[in-house]
Amino acid sequence: MSEISRTTKLLIAAGSIGTFAFTGYLVVSGQAVVAVGVLMLAVCACVLIAPEVIPHFTNKLLTRDEPLAAKRTLMPTDRLLVLCRHGQSDWNLKNLFTGWKDPDLTALGVQEAKDAGQRLKALGLHLDVAYTSDLSRAQKTCQLILDEMGQPTLKTIRNVALNERDYGDLSGLNKAETAAKYGDEQVHIWRRSYDVPPPGGESLKDTVARALPYFVTDILPRVMAGERVLVAAHGNSLRALIMVLDRLTPDQIVHVELATGQPIVYRLKADTSVASKDILKG
Repeated sequence: MSEISRTTKLLIAAGSIGTFAFTGYLVVSGQAVVAVGVLMLAVCACVLIAPEVIPHFTNKLLTRDEPLAAKRTLMPTDRLLVLCRHGQSDWNLKNLFTGWKDPDLTALGVQEAKDAGQRLKALGLHLDVAYTSDLSRAQKTCQLILDEMGQPTLKTIRNVALNERDYGDLSGLNKAETAAKYGDEQVHIWRRSYDVPPPGGESLKDTVARALPYFVTDILPRVMAGERVLVAAHGNSLRALIMVLDRLTPDQIVHVELATGQPIVYRLKADTSVASKDILKG
């Protein structure tokens, strides 16, 4: 099967899924987002089934025509999505594989989360809803951000779909010691390949398969309806979202590093493409 025909078939299938999935949302909210559902679910299908076709599909769908800026004037009509990795955890500090284990934030991690909230507040940003994972380090980061923004009681939705990649049998092991035992090359493959999972764990591809559909069906419709949304989660679950938003291939996304406690503010167009992306560095 040629690449073009494969892409066409994937988009047809994903479009059918998207139409069905967003019919219920249309009935409830009255928002004209069926097209959004079709397009983004088509991207999901490409990512999960045939990631090599992403550049062909997203060249027109996901474009960016504004330069990055350190700070912008926010407009009431902006469709804003804020992504933020949790602050430094105790196991980050100890260089341990964390995954679905649940260590707390360090003192530095707490300060990183507070600083993130202060940077967002300085933009004049007022959030409408927040999403986080089922793990306490992300939940605490989310709450600290909201506290600093003066929105401590904002509705916050927790879901396991946003959890960190599960490192399986490596969870709790020291990364340097694991490399010494299994070899640097093998540990590098487990950590940085797209589709090779560690023993008993998830690959990044598995994490994308878990996080991206939840983003498309639950988070994105709120953004497109004009709500300003915060997602406080983890390095790998956020990579799943960034992979689509930034139209990256599997080979590119594995090299993306996300700093702890550093907000990324996306401004989306009416067709879900990226108008601007601002990384709020300290």
